[in-house]
Amino acid sequence: MKSPPQPATVYELDEYGNPVLHSKVSAIRDRVAKRNSTPYTGNSAQHRPGKSQDYIIGESMRSGSLDEMVKACGQNPTFPMTIFTSSQGTDSEGNGVPGCRYRKISFLDETKVLDSSAIDDSQRFVRLTAFITKNDEDHMDPKIYVEQRVYEGRHDKIIVHELAFGDRIQVDKEYVFCACGDEDRILGKRDLRLRIVSLEQESFNNYLRGHTTYYGYDIIDYVYVDRESISKGLPHAAWRNMSEVPYKISLNGKDLQILLEAKQKNREMVDVLSGEDIELLRLRFAGQGHSTEDNVSAGDLDIRVIYRP
Repeated sequence: MKSPPQPATVYELDEYGNPVLHSKVSAIRDRVAKRNSTPYTGNSAQHRPGKSQDYIIGESMRSGSLDEMVKACGQNPTFPMTIFTSSQGTDSEGNGVPGCRYRKISFLDETKVLDSSAIDDSQRFVRLTAFITKNDEDHMDPKIYVEQRVYEGRHDKIIVHELAFGDRIQVDKEYVFCACGDEDRILGKRDLRLRIVSLEQESFNNYLRGHTTYYGYDIIDYVYVDRESISKGLPHAAWRNMSEVPYKISLNGKDLQILLEAKQKNREMVDVLSGEDIELLRLRFAGQGHSTEDNVSAGDLDIRVIYRP
């Protein structure tokens, strides 16, 4: 016996006829928005994408400063919090969050440098690619975090968005997130166009090794020296969090003496008070820090040699 026909389930469409997240409705109900020629309003960076563009309108579920979001979302005991960014800045001072561990994956996707003399349509949005594993394709509404740089006066600030997809991610579609792209002083907060690429686990891990910076996994140890220990040339103890660690480091006494004299002379030139500690040397051992939760990588061991009068 044939079943009676059922109305199809469809997405609501925006004013340009594109599907909107969290908007599944019955086709029997006439709730499809009509197309019109009115551009987006409320932000000068928003624009009408090309008519042939097949994309889905997404939304930012929550956002906050880098510190706020990492502290709230980044303490997964199994996997480090992952933030996708188009920025190439990897310095620890600007990206580190004290006491927290997370990682950033940097990938530029057709992002152009703005030419203020000629702004074309493609410069009114930011493209970004996020990578997932094949297994993640089956997750319902997975959490993906992206970075946005906005201006506060003369300085920029990092904002992190938690993006919502409403269902399983469609890897063959482009998602548009209104005003979630990097801010431009002329255009304002640009739209983010996000593309999802799915990789096999091995390819995903290999990609991470070349495009990921981990924060909070480094170990910083201190070696304190004075004139007597430099002259004797004996192995020096290392300290971590006020406790001595089970190794010592040997340094050439003559080299340390040369460094000390040079840095003391430099301090005199800039009129720095004598009697203060002087950092003589930094040694960095890649991959000798804490291992990441997924065992894909590890932080670095940073040894700082300090002269203490």
